[in-house]
Amino acid sequence: MWKKTKSIIVVLVIAIAIFAILLAIEKNELQKYERISVAVALEDVPQGTKLSEKNIKKYFELRQVDASLNNEYVVTELNDLKDQYVSEEIYKNTIAYKDKFSDIDVINEEIQEAVTVSFGVNSLADSLVGTLRMGDVVKLYVVDSYTNEISELINYTVIIEEAFDASGVLIQPGDDTSLSTHYTISIDKEDEESFYKKLSSGSVKIVKVE
Repeated sequence: MWKKTKSIIVVLVIAIAIFAILLAIEKNELQKYERISVAVALEDVPQGTKLSEKNIKKYFELRQVDASLNNEYVVTELNDLKDQYVSEEIYKNTIAYKDKFSDIDVINEEIQEAVTVSFGVNSLADSLVGTLRMGDVVKLYVVDSYTNEISELINYTVIIEEAFDASGVLIQPGDDTSLSTHYTISIDKEDEESFYKKLSSGSVKIVKVE
């Protein structure tokens, strides 16, 4: 009797083990085909475009993609884009990522023809340097190397579009620890020559606009 019972127990244990293995295999196979909905551009979306309830569906739609493409920066709800500005051009049929949007208009009304320029800082003495990130609105000044006089580098506010560390690595959204020392902004094309000329005369002072 014991031998028969023991045999039944062994068979049950083996059956349970096989069942568990089959479930694990099935789960892995299903994960390969798991799909999620993400926002994808229907056409090229220019930098500075303001998205509203009326035009979001003109520019974006939700599409099913492989779940492996999912991460914390992917836009999964169209409503999340309402009242957002496009901070960098988004091309047709590409997935929308949160770092491409800002609730601040990156195209200043005073800028007629935008060009992208870059600048760096000489030290981390300025309390803002190191902490600036994409979307921060700032006013830029230059401190003359010889006279220490302070003058406007650009006479209008600009937005930080990209922030880099000292090694030139782009600081990703959510990174609150890396120190930023180099930045890209957009200014009016007619100010480009003056910008670099003033920049070469001294060091940059940054004032954040609240």
